[in-house]
Amino acid sequence: MPEVGDDIEALLAESDALSGVKRYGAAADRARDAARQAPGDPRAYWAWARALYGEGQFAEAARMADESIRLAPESAQGFRLRSISLASLARTLPKGERSPLGTDAVASAREAVRLAPADPNGHLALAQALPLTGDIREADRAVQEVLALAPNSASSWVSASLVALTAKNWDAAISASRKALAIEPENYAALNNLGVALRAGGHGREGTRVLAEAARANPDAHLARQNLSRAGLNIVRIAILILLLPLLFVTGAGWFGFLVLSIGSNIVISKNPALALRLERVGAPVALFFAGK
Repeated sequence: MPEVGDDIEALLAESDALSGVKRYGAAADRARDAARQAPGDPRAYWAWARALYGEGQFAEAARMADESIRLAPESAQGFRLRSISLASLARTLPKGERSPLGTDAVASAREAVRLAPADPNGHLALAQALPLTGDIREADRAVQEVLALAPNSASSWVSASLVALTAKNWDAAISASRKALAIEPENYAALNNLGVALRAGGHGREGTRVLAEAARANPDAHLARQNLSRAGLNIVRIAILILLLPLLFVTGAGWFGFLVLSIGSNIVISKNPALALRLERVGAPVALFFAGK
């Protein structure tokens, strides 16, 4: 009969392997079973947090990381997982609401760096969290530290692209994303960042195609699909303006009416998340169609 310890090791090994092939739901199940059998083992919560993070359940991932920190306060891993989970959760919020979570993510990353200064992963978490607080200079310094410790890691260059995006340095973001993809061609984050940077840098058609690649690379993740939808929403806005133009001249409202209604329609879309979401879902296939031209 197998020992309980053997069962835990097997469950943790299975969870890590499943996360490695992006079967995050099954990985979370194995980690949960390990935590039930060994509630005092922080490794179960590390594995559980990683799997939840992969599923996009960032708040739950942060909660599991908190539990691992309670069990192993001198390990950098729990603080790193907490930082990346909080940072990713912050990025799902409107920009004006990101700072508190970003500050918390930075604090956890700093602790991870303090506990394991030679581990590039802590510096990586710090580089990814700092842009949320607007500290681009320190974020850039953290990126340079990451690149010095792990220059051949796709994650290092993804971090560099993220900092460049925050600084609105589109060329640097494109360059860093391409370097990440040269190392790991289907890296979801690198594809997403490249797509965003290309669109922001005036290469809308190519950017939309890259965002579609990102959505295919990780169908369970939401960010690339959200960015792709936003590209479609921009096309919907333009279509509304085109449709308004002849309609208003036929009714005699003229340029003034066109201006009032075009601004008004954009305000209505911007202030109504449910309407924007519906229009984005319609617009995303339109964006893909035009990108394929």
